[in-house]
Amino acid sequence: MCGRFTLRSPASVIAEQFALFEIRPFAPRFNVAPSQPVPVVRLGPQVETPPRRELVALSWGLVPGWANDPAIGGRLINARAETVAAKPAFQNAFRNRRCLVVADGFYEWERAGGRRQPYFFHFRDHRPFAFAGLWEHWEGADHRALETCTILTTKANACVELVHDRMPVILAPGDYESWLNPSTPADALAAMLRPYPAEAMASAAVGPYVNNARHEGPECLEPVRGLF
Repeated sequence: MCGRFTLRSPASVIAEQFALFEIRPFAPRFNVAPSQPVPVVRLGPQVETPPRRELVALSWGLVPGWANDPAIGGRLINARAETVAAKPAFQNAFRNRRCLVVADGFYEWERAGGRRQPYFFHFRDHRPFAFAGLWEHWEGADHRALETCTILTTKANACVELVHDRMPVILAPGDYESWLNPSTPADALAAMLRPYPAEAMASAAVGPYVNNARHEGPECLEPVRGLF
């Protein structure tokens, strides 16, 4: 599962990493949580050839186009890589609406007795990366429209499995173009949905401040032990 993440990298770094045109500066995020707007890279309108990438904010928690109630998004913040192509809630988006969810770290929790200990995971070089994501457009009977997304998960690598048995799918930069391209074959997509190499990652136990989804700021990363 992936239930919280960070994005503290400057807009200029994000633009370079994801081959975007200049983007506006934004406030660092230390505790991005479900139902909040999350930064997503997707292909823009198909009027351009090739389509230009765009950075947009989508609500975290996918609402399928056929849903009667958008509250279903609260249960669809993640999609399992092993079953995403077959699940009715995700299969249409998996074929046609893939995106890159931009992050530079994520949290997982280890159960220790009666409490949950948060850990922060990030790349050793602290650069931003992309979770494999899907997005959807939903419109209600009152013509209220929502654009939402979900993050794919896979089995944990050796770094994450000490804390949790699942982790978000982190895409290699060389796979960004193929992931966004709606023409990429299903077998090629499946090959991307693997655990990221553990040797590129590091982790640290952090304090309980991050446990509350309403909390924001650098205090979320206060270490319990070690440095990152």
